[in-house]
Amino acid sequence: MTYTNEEIRRIYIRLDRVKGLEGIRVLYSRDRTLRSMRDLYEATDPDKVIPISPAFKAYEEKLRDLYSKFATKDGTVKTRTEIVDGKPGEVFDFDPNDPLLKKEKAKLDKEHSEAIETRKKQESDYRDFLKEEVKEEVKIFRIPLALAPTDQVKFEAISPLIADMTPELQEEWETLFAKMVE
Repeated sequence: MTYTNEEIRRIYIRLDRVKGLEGIRVLYSRDRTLRSMRDLYEATDPDKVIPISPAFKAYEEKLRDLYSKFATKDGTVKTRTEIVDGKPGEVFDFDPNDPLLKKEKAKLDKEHSEAIETRKKQESDYRDFLKEEVKEEVKIFRIPLALAPTDQVKFEAISPLIADMTPELQEEWETLFAKMVE
């Protein structure tokens, strides 16, 4: 079976994050599949494939300062930390429709337009790259359906490992899980 770079990344993340699996064959299959995909996953890491240029980094810092300025109320910055794509990041609470903010952001965007356009092109190229088929063989260590966990989250995470998984069977399992939740 062939996979795209995006599918490899998605499968790897799901298998890597699933916790509480049981059974020697299930754990073996998951671990061996992760090991076989690790190099492909790491090689397609956006931080490595499309590193942020110094010019765009400067833009991001100025944009962060701008958002921080507009998130300030009574001398206190209204901010919180959120996890996005597995990485912690600051999120500022501000009104994106504030006319002064829009004006200052437009000015900042104009000053850094070349860096912004370069970054957009890199991200577009990366999205196209993710859609490409992987040229090398990907080894998936399969397990029989009988060994699959009955927990829906775990089942969905390891479904690429199931040897006899068909779209019809996937639909049947989803229906069964839906009934179990009711």
